[in-house]
Amino acid sequence: LSYGLCEAGNYISTEGECTECPRGTYTTQAESKKCVQCPSGHTTYRPDLTKCYGPKIAINYEGTTTYRTSQISKLVTDKATYRAYVGDWFVYSKIFYKDRQMEIPHEEMRFVKPTIKSIRPKMMNKFCYAPRDHGASYTGYRNVTEDGRACVNWPGENHNYCRNPNNNIGGPWCYLNSDLTSSTFCDIPKCTQDVECYTGEGHEYMGSVSETEIKGTGPCENWAGTSSNYCKQTDAVPVPKPWCFSRGIKSHCDVERCERDCGDPTSGVWGTFRAKNSGLCIDADGYYGSLSVGANLHMNNCEAPMKSTTDHAFKMDSNGYIINQKSKYCINLEGSSNTDNRVNYNLWHCQFSSTLTDQKFDVEQHPKDNCAFRLRNRATNKC
Repeated sequence: LSYGLCEAGNYISTEGECTECPRGTYTTQAESKKCVQCPSGHTTYRPDLTKCYGPKIAINYEGTTTYRTSQISKLVTDKATYRAYVGDWFVYSKIFYKDRQMEIPHEEMRFVKPTIKSIRPKMMNKFCYAPRDHGASYTGYRNVTEDGRACVNWPGENHNYCRNPNNNIGGPWCYLNSDLTSSTFCDIPKCTQDVECYTGEGHEYMGSVSETEIKGTGPCENWAGTSSNYCKQTDAVPVPKPWCFSRGIKSHCDVERCERDCGDPTSGVWGTFRAKNSGLCIDADGYYGSLSVGANLHMNNCEAPMKSTTDHAFKMDSNGYIINQKSKYCINLEGSSNTDNRVNYNLWHCQFSSTLTDQKFDVEQHPKDNCAFRLRNRATNKC
């Protein structure tokens, strides 16, 4: 680096040297002592290491527009307009990115009528490239080289995005002049998610696993009409993870899911409490807007927490009280610390100041499933 001022995009190391910020970190001021981590799903590209680049989408729901820059496992809207400002986005009708409804392409807008319960940007081959093919399948929107020069349009194409049509081991690149005599690489990182593990239902998986999770069955068979046997996800109604055929049998592959985004029941965020086996949600027995003290609780089909008919959105505070969003009442043991089994629960005034409360709960995580937990009442020690 140059002598003198340690410019933005760099930091002064503990040895006193001006050092370039590592991938995914940045600085906006000169003479910085450390680099700042980019938000989730965002990264940096040379030569500009003063800002992060990543997905962005606008959601207009009932006249209010919100902007999102990362995946959301429990966003719920219906009849909303989505505009993808940066990147391609997937919308799903179920939480945790299941039952994909459609893809919203980069810089395009869609009106989505069904209820959407989770969204996520497409990262594979959009903000990073698959190392398996050196980025030959990259279809992202980067159009600047690693030294900051603008790409020119590809022959016969109406775009100047970085690509790798010749499978160059250096990754995606582009031309710098119209006579195609000069080219250089683009500073696009290799993907790790959907390479070393899979996300969602595995549709974006581009890893190199080609064996099933059943040991001793041998390698996967080549896919019809190809010389490739890498595991992938192709089904319209998919199995839960990438798969392949082995000895003529469709089998799940030996690839793990990436970190599971299951939410935190004690985070204080409004959500639903869903039974693991039945899939039903804890619900207040009454109509929206007319819940009264003493309304019983039961299990019901899960609806969107933002819909006008729902009354089963709750949040748990740091003291263990579970509060109903519409009524602002708390889940309450129907009786005075009754330790009998199968005692009913209802909604009652939140007894935040009472020492005799039977409304406090503890969360106990499942020892083998970090997406599952149980609620134990502190007064009765019952679940």
